[in-house]
Amino acid sequence: MFFARRIPVSVRSAFWGAIAMALIASSGCAALFGRAKAPEAEAPQQGTGLAIVEFVDLTGQDVAKPISRAFWEETRQSVEGVLAAPPISRPGPRLAVSWLKGQATALGVRAFLTGTISGYRVQASQGRVWVSMTVKVVAADTGKILWTKRLVGTEPLDPSHPQAAAFERAARSVAREFAHDYAP
Repeated sequence: MFFARRIPVSVRSAFWGAIAMALIASSGCAALFGRAKAPEAEAPQQGTGLAIVEFVDLTGQDVAKPISRAFWEETRQSVEGVLAAPPISRPGPRLAVSWLKGQATALGVRAFLTGTISGYRVQASQGRVWVSMTVKVVAADTGKILWTKRLVGTEPLDPSHPQAAAFERAARSVAREFAHDYAP
């Protein structure tokens, strides 16, 4: 009988001891003891704002402006309230953090959507066009890449429409995939 009474007391003590240790070890209570964790960088949440910086064209076909514009138009429709303005002209191949900060302040955004166009071709044997892009979300205050993915869009060629229209549709399909992957 004496032993039976001690078990609930020891179990209760062990339970409260484990709770106390868990609280002390957690980052919330660690601040009380001078061991607070540094806040981790967060990806922008839906509604905080992104701006598109014109994509870099690695194909040599001078398609950065129309592809960036088509990507922006489709993303704006797919993810309402997130994109700030039409694509911003790119100042050069690299984006300086000071430039990002200035643009972010002017547009009221926390991050930028940009990337590269690495493929832009007609595959006549299959009657299709292909656009391949690497899409990145970059933090405005640090220039760090928060999210990146290589995406490919393809559309059938329509002889009654210009090739440029097929390429634009392919870029829009890349934008839809981005919207599906990045902003649920």
